[in-house]
Amino acid sequence: MRLEKFVFKRMSASAPYICDIRCGEEIICQSYNYNRKKEICELNNRSKEARPENFRSVPDWFYIRRLNGRVPLGSIVELPALSCQEIKASEGKDAISNKYWLNPTGNGKTRLMYCDMNLGTGDIDECVSDSFICGVNATCVNTNGSYGCTCMEEGSVGDGGVCSGALSMLSKRYYIWLLSKYYIRSERRTFFIKKSFPSDQVIPISLQGNNNTVLMSNRNGSLPLVSVP
Repeated sequence: MRLEKFVFKRMSASAPYICDIRCGEEIICQSYNYNRKKEICELNNRSKEARPENFRSVPDWFYIRRLNGRVPLGSIVELPALSCQEIKASEGKDAISNKYWLNPTGNGKTRLMYCDMNLGTGDIDECVSDSFICGVNATCVNTNGSYGCTCMEEGSVGDGGVCSGALSMLSKRYYIWLLSKYYIRSERRTFFIKKSFPSDQVIPISLQGNNNTVLMSNRNGSLPLVSVP
């Protein structure tokens, strides 16, 4: 058995215990692969628990997870995780809700973000990670896999970062921004929202059918229908 694609150091080793020693000398070492026939040692910065899809049956190889002194994935800047889910998979029942080092895009830009391990298999809590993510006039609501911004002031709308402007309506309403889509809940069927499009025009938004969808349109044509939660 061998964990592939996460080897950060490869060397010759006449016996498995040497590989174990070398792994213990590297702070980011999570596990190692050893080839008895070729006497080759490979140090991994992930475990098979974190990446089961990369754990393969390969002749002459065996795999050992580091037991002593292993640093939990995401707990240090030198060992960022790709996601909260990866941390939860790696650490299992020992994974707790806390701030961890993450590099979601794998581009080397590491950020300290809060992971809520009580949501599904682990989720970034953007509301805790960045207290200003919704701006001063909105409340952040964490969701499994994303977050929403609800404007606090009556008659205000948001653009995903700032709540400002007004809706041309008087009934109860609020605005939620989620994953770059704009959702409106309302007691009225048609109203307008000012949004920073290229021409900064007023965008008509019409509630369609049974009020479960909204249609956003501008002078360039209609935008896709999106579901209202």
